[in-house]
Amino acid sequence: STQSTWGAVNRLEVKMIRRRVHLVPPRLAPENVKGFIACVRPGRNEVFHLASEVRSGKLIVHNYGHGGAGWTILFGCVFESIRMYETMLSAHPEYQGRRIRVVGAGCIGLCTAVELKRRGYDVVVSAKEFEDTTSHKAGGLLAIASMKTAPEHQSRVDKLGLESWHEWQKIVDGQHDLFESKYAQYIPMYASTSAAEGDHCGMKALIDAKVVPGPEPVEIDFGNGKKYDMLEYKTVLMHCAHMMTRFAEILRESHVPMERKVTHSLPAEEEAVIFNCTGLGAYQLNNDTMVTPVQGHLVALQNQPPMTELNYILCEDMTSKDGMGKEPIYFIPKGPEGIVGGTFIANMNSSDLSDPNFQRILERSRNFFGGSPVRAKL
Repeated sequence: STQSTWGAVNRLEVKMIRRRVHLVPPRLAPENVKGFIACVRPGRNEVFHLASEVRSGKLIVHNYGHGGAGWTILFGCVFESIRMYETMLSAHPEYQGRRIRVVGAGCIGLCTAVELKRRGYDVVVSAKEFEDTTSHKAGGLLAIASMKTAPEHQSRVDKLGLESWHEWQKIVDGQHDLFESKYAQYIPMYASTSAAEGDHCGMKALIDAKVVPGPEPVEIDFGNGKKYDMLEYKTVLMHCAHMMTRFAEILRESHVPMERKVTHSLPAEEEAVIFNCTGLGAYQLNNDTMVTPVQGHLVALQNQPPMTELNYILCEDMTSKDGMGKEPIYFIPKGPEGIVGGTFIANMNSSDLSDPNFQRILERSRNFFGGSPVRAKL
């Protein structure tokens, strides 16, 4: 029919006008594998928990359950939690001027402590560990995704994500009071149509708000025979481990105590005001059965081309050969020499480095990226 012919012509025209992008693939031979990274993200069914209450004589503000998007919506959620706290002070002035304990030392907890201190509050932070947390291991792709968000909560998530975007933008542009531009950067992200389907790889809210451009169809060429039609987005790469170091540095400079201890009960803490940023720990501390672990696997790389040649993020879904369905592939130039991933396995709370998922990641990544580009001999 005329309509079907016109559709075929349109598809042909789109293919013909795609801009070609030449990319250098990561090297994925055995000697290029530095090690395996396993982590457990603090997920929560329906939406993260951002709320305040007075319980057992304590003013408690909850901020946890952000899944794989903790860094993306970090500032929006932290600012909102402090706004909630200050609103509660109006209704409960007896908590005014009381010392605040922040429980949890992931990015949410440390950022909360930094922002409270900036506003003049007396703060102490406590956590089981401060080093090598899931927040340190995160890939750093800014995307309002990797959460189980029910439709009725999406608008709130998008609003806080947009607030965070503006804060990250200040950092990248060198206009932030605390963080230099070295802590984040603008970066192109390439995604297949299947990977981008629905929410544009977590970029939909930002595109709708017109703070980033919409996707551009491109053809990426790895120079080794591997070519793909993909969509190009503009996003931010957050240097998570460096940000965690900077958070801790700010707290030390501000003389904020950081206590290494395990909290067994929020009401049992000495302080009258508590910010609960415990992630997975909230399952027990807040009796929250909606909290769920989400296991993740990454492969750290070494002996790579110069990172200036690997300055891109790539996201793809591949159909497994053994009936496992769609499995994600992504490359992120997380320092010092990049990572490939990854997995999002719900209800798995294990950091086993012998997990066969690492080999699955390498197998599908090698299949997608191919070998090093063929270089002409001089």
